[in-house]
This record gives sequence, C-alpha cells and structure tokens, in this order.
Amino acid sequence: PQDVLELADRATDPLAQFRSLTRMAATFPDYHTDVYDQFKKYATQSQSHKIREDAVSLMLYRNWSEFLPLLSTISENDPDESVRQKAQLVHRYISSLRVEGSR
Repeated sequence: PQDVLELADRATDPLAQFRSLTRMAATFPDYHTDVYDQFKKYATQSQSHKIREDAVSLMLYRNWSEFLPLLSTISENDPDESVRQKAQLVHRYISSLRVEGSR
C-alpha cells in the first residue's frame, strides 16, 4: 500500500494521476488519512478539471463519510460547473448511505 501512495505523490501527467486515484480507491477500502489527503489534493488543487472531477467520482467508490465536508466545499467553490455538480451528487449519495446505515 505504501508504494501506491508514493506513486500518487510522483504522478504528474493526468493519466498517471487518474491511475493513482483508481489504485488508491481500490487498495484502501477503509479510511486512511494519507489517502484522504491525496484525494483532497487531486480534487482541489489539480489544474485539470477532469482530474478534479475524477477524484470526486472516485470518492463515491470509497464513500467515506470523512469526504462529506470536502465534497460540500468543492460543490460550492470549484471553478468548474461539472465538478461542482459531481460533488453535489456524490455528497448526496454518500449522505444517503449514512442515513440508511443508521436505521
């Protein structure tokens, strides 16, 4: 798992960044702070709206409740409409899982 995080740190082009995101999502089913930080970095700091949107989409795969505040921020502040909309959808879905799980 550590090598997956190291690859994420070194990824510079969009394809390598996307591959890093998918590897992290597949490798870490349980919440992991370093993975969260990588997703946050890609979702908020990437110059590519596509990578930001991919990061948000892959948060859905893990559906960690820890993503909810970050998704709220992205849905309100990302400069790209498609990223904001995706963040709203993912937030709604993860929130619905939390409500269903508490019943």
